Amino acid sequence: MEAVAQEHVLAGIDDDIANDLRAIGVELVPDVEKNMDDSHRQAMAAMLFRRVRGIERAITTLREARNIELTGIAECYERQMAPLVAQSARLLGFVEVLAEHTPWGKKKSAETPYGTYGVTNKGATVALVDSPRATEWAKANEPQLVRVVATLPLSDAMERFSTEELSQLAKIELQWGELKKTLSPDGELPPGVQKVDAKIVPYAKVS
Repeated sequence: MEAVAQEHVLAGIDDDIANDLRAIGVELVPDVEKNMDDSHRQAMAAMLFRRVRGIERAITTLREARNIELTGIAECYERQMAPLVAQSARLLGFVEVLAEHTPWGKKKSAETPYGTYGVTNKGATVALVDSPRATEWAKANEPQLVRVVATLPLSDAMERFSTEELSQLAKIELQWGELKKTLSPDGELPPGVQKVDAKIVPYAKVS
């Protein structure tokens, strides 16, 4: 039985690679890497690294071209969808008007073969209307609800700035979600926060 001829793992990958390697005395025959000296191994590695860098640049160019093309395709479809989205919102908005004018009883919704409309009671709540004022109030009254966010990695910042400078560079953020949990719409509210009255909100949902 005739033995199957073996090939080097890189054989046939690219004629230019084979020719470049041949120029430095390396033929892509099986196990060539085991029999060459260290200088040729290093030269071969450098040459392959160079080719990989070129391939990666080509991949990057193609990836960027793909992303640009996909952006163009997305924008094309967005332009076509925009008037349809507006039309859909306009129709659903009018169904909500119908819901507002319906004299609901105990049941506050109605189903159609294509969707449901009705009203829901939304309880009173609070809203943040002036974040700086609320933050100043929280710094004095609820400091655990205020977070200091550094604009640089701390290790870098400590090398470049004094403690006083760091305090001026740091960003102060109010944890509004946590503060909101502690407030009652009918209670005393801090500056920058106001009550939002309970209301009946209409809705329309396509099935």
